[in-house]
Amino acid sequence: RVHSGVLFRQQRQARLDRVQAIDIIQPLLARLFGLGELRFEVADAGESAVRLAYLRLDDARTLRATILERASGVQADTSPGGSAEGQPDGSAAPVPRAAEAPEYPILALRPGRVIGAALLSGNSVVLVLGIIAVVVLTLVTGEGVSLAVFIPVGLGVASGYWSMLSTAWNFRAAASRDGVRIRYGLLDTRTQTVPPGRIQAVSVTQSPLWRLTGWYRVSVNVAGYGAGTNSGAQAR
Repeated sequence: RVHSGVLFRQQRQARLDRVQAIDIIQPLLARLFGLGELRFEVADAGESAVRLAYLRLDDARTLRATILERASGVQADTSPGGSAEGQPDGSAAPVPRAAEAPEYPILALRPGRVIGAALLSGNSVVLVLGIIAVVVLTLVTGEGVSLAVFIPVGLGVASGYWSMLSTAWNFRAAASRDGVRIRYGLLDTRTQTVPPGRIQAVSVTQSPLWRLTGWYRVSVNVAGYGAGTNSGAQAR
């Protein structure tokens, strides 16, 4: 349960058994101050159920580990002075702070691979086809093509390149007791933890130019991600 607001108070809650994933988001400015935003993705939610911004990065990691542990069914430890249900004075027992489970690296993408994948993506195909179309049109009409034609094509291709670089840069995947941990991002970084059994589908695709290098894209879809967030993790 999260309580927030000064003039307008708000309370949001998410059932532990419906938690699909817990992400740590670090926009560029937050990274400079060592802060992060914790987002809870639950089943059948139209948006992130709970957002906590901004926490110290160590606190965010500890809270994520604690919630994932409780979501897996682990109960609070019984202390000599009381039980998991409450303290001798009737107050609720504090939830123990868990440490992040050890992880085992599975995959790490080098910067050269990410840049190469972007250059060999469908954006390059669109760019080449656009240049060919402009050259042919110039030869047929005998007149130069207006610069206004290049602007939307250039913006679209540049946006496609940036999207790939920003989401695949420094991509790392690891396995842990909590589930699959994925980290990626160029300016804004994201750390996703998908608990075991929450993965809904896995797809493997290959763009035409990637056939030259034998590269593939593996997309893992997780149900419950809200609008505006990535519906799954991608590796190349």
